Amino acid sequence: MRLHCRFAVLLTAALLCGCSMDTANESAAEPVHLYSGRNKSELRQAIYQAAQCFEPTVTVSGDPDSALLTECCNQVSDEHPELFWFGGWNASESDGDTTKITLEVPALSRQHRLLYMQQELLDAADVIKAEIPEDASDYDKALAVHDYIICHAAYDAEAEEGGNAYGCLVGHRAHCEGYSKAFLLLMNQLGIPAGICSGKTDTGGHVWNYVQLGGKYYWVDLTWDDPIRENPAEDAETHGLCFVNDAILRHSHTLTQNQGFIPECSSMEMNYYVRNGWFFESYEHEAVAEAIRSQLHEKHIEIMFDECRDVDTAVHYLFTEQGFWKLEGLDADFGSVTYTTFDAVPLLRMDAEHAPAAGETAPAETNPA
Repeated sequence: MRLHCRFAVLLTAALLCGCSMDTANESAAEPVHLYSGRNKSELRQAIYQAAQCFEPTVTVSGDPDSALLTECCNQVSDEHPELFWFGGWNASESDGDTTKITLEVPALSRQHRLLYMQQELLDAADVIKAEIPEDASDYDKALAVHDYIICHAAYDAEAEEGGNAYGCLVGHRAHCEGYSKAFLLLMNQLGIPAGICSGKTDTGGHVWNYVQLGGKYYWVDLTWDDPIRENPAEDAETHGLCFVNDAILRHSHTLTQNQGFIPECSSMEMNYYVRNGWFFESYEHEAVAEAIRSQLHEKHIEIMFDECRDVDTAVHYLFTEQGFWKLEGLDADFGSVTYTTFDAVPLLRMDAEHAPAAGETAPAETNPA
């Protein structure tokens, strides 16, 4: 009976992975085709197929060097967030004609559980996709995924599965790598070109995403758009790093060199604030006033500038000089406004509060962060 149960687990794993099992004479079967160990795309495909099926070894033709093996394993891990168990390679043995690569795969006792977790992950992704209209543009799809993830996940550097997509989409607790891999998983499924890059911020090592929209690349950092909050119910999400160019990213992020692919992100055409008419290359009072009026009934009023000095200019005119309360069309029942500026991005965020009761006057206050 134990043998029967073990076979059932292996058969389930094989079927879910899309792998075939020859139970009659598996050891005697000769491979019809060997992927080339010197061709990067073929080597990567061979490693991917083995990782998907929990195969502990993969044999390829030729003798790939360790640098190429590491690069291909990293690409499989980075490009396929659904294979969150894959850990790379341990050793290789070559006779000159073929090379047997030993991969890091989980123990047999864990494989059934991992496949169950993978299905949970894919189901969670389906829930998100079901809320996105099929005829939505790539921009709207990517924005919907961005907003869903930061509204349903919380940053947790100690989360058990926090470094993968499962921790973010199923456990709803993750750190930067989990956020990035969750976003990439959805982009892969939606057919939108995207990837992950790494680097540093003022808090240390960090990873984030790039995405291609309308034929151009943009940076997006879901972790920074969903900052750590003392009160989990506090609504603190922003779109400060939602589809930005190199210039905006460089305010806070430094890319690590010698990594796979680093796109050139020179456009702001698909930026969240540009698309909504809330981005300004410099402070222009009337244009800023119109952007504020258009957001009076939103949760927050947000305006992005090209440079941080323009944020300082906006704060001076709107609050030091009390210009906010002189805007035409401002609702009369606003009693106070708090504002927040960000060191990482040239963003100004305002929260307007209504007066407590009709006829009462509330003092105008500002509360710079």
